[in-house]
Amino acid sequence: MKDSPNVELIENKGPNNMRDELRRFFNKASRVDIAVAFINMKGLSLVLNEITKILSKANSRVRILTRISKDAFNEPSALRTLLNLSKDYEGRAEARITKITDSFHEKMYLCSTPKSSTVFIGSSNLTDRGLTSEGEINVKIISSRSSDIAKQAAENFETCWNDADELIDEVVDSYTSFYRHVHSKGLDERSKRLWYKVSRLSRKRRPKKVSTPEERRIWLDYVDCNLSKKTQRIIEEYTTWDKFGYYSCGLRSFRKCNRNDILILADHKDKTLSANYIRDKTRIATPDGRYFIAFKQIRSSKLKRITKNFLSTIKQDGLIGGVKDLKPSSARTLSPEKTEYLCSKLNFK
Repeated sequence: MKDSPNVELIENKGPNNMRDELRRFFNKASRVDIAVAFINMKGLSLVLNEITKILSKANSRVRILTRISKDAFNEPSALRTLLNLSKDYEGRAEARITKITDSFHEKMYLCSTPKSSTVFIGSSNLTDRGLTSEGEINVKIISSRSSDIAKQAAENFETCWNDADELIDEVVDSYTSFYRHVHSKGLDERSKRLWYKVSRLSRKRRPKKVSTPEERRIWLDYVDCNLSKKTQRIIEEYTTWDKFGYYSCGLRSFRKCNRNDILILADHKDKTLSANYIRDKTRIATPDGRYFIAFKQIRSSKLKRITKNFLSTIKQDGLIGGVKDLKPSSARTLSPEKTEYLCSKLNFK
């Protein structure tokens, strides 16, 4: 597999359509991840045979992420089929729904073999029209699994997946009642009550997070200057980070850190050391860099002033090798021993 990706356009005209492309690549894949905002039974049935063939292979996996919303578009029969797949192929098939409050509009299909990765990104949802009708357009990117685009696509999916809710019988049952009422009576007072039940049940059972507190990584990084006003305007325009702090970081730390990891941030301008939760990350072209991490200070933690005495203390206690460790560098993880030390100094767990 060449390092440079092979990129093709899928215009959904004649044989050049998403249905046939997905079938072809599903047949080769051992793992498939699908993130779509909308799904119906006709669309799912177009690739269902290929999905079950994947699941019959050893070491296979299929994960499907979608949403439910007040427009009652997604069909309960499709959600029920996904749920049945997860039961029939427990450990290999899994379905989740994004949080009710999330604005989720992705259309991405990731097909992986041991050596290659194929990513489909565009306008096609997992519906019959999305996979076969004109008016949809998508890009197919074939590359090695170690390529930048393959890693970024997989990382995007993992972030959404880890923040989603488990699809369970109670949610599908309650959504079915809501769906039928909306399609027969429209949006009225009873539909509001039915929707409240759906949203309450979807929050009732959360899947286990990939990053448990024991596995959560602790990062140490620095900020040496304020971002320019132009950069701040760009971030405000393209993100919803108005409640968070954010900073430009190195590519290595951007790729490896996850939401809910802990970030120990040394701010050279304000001369402070703080403990924060990483809340999000994004890649945007700005005058101050391309990779950004959003963070929020841990509520119970303390803000520690970086004084000469403090630097001397943490150097003596082995937290850093010298003052240079709190100077510009790519973020790095801390050992359990150094983490325990910082817990006591900054009052976080």
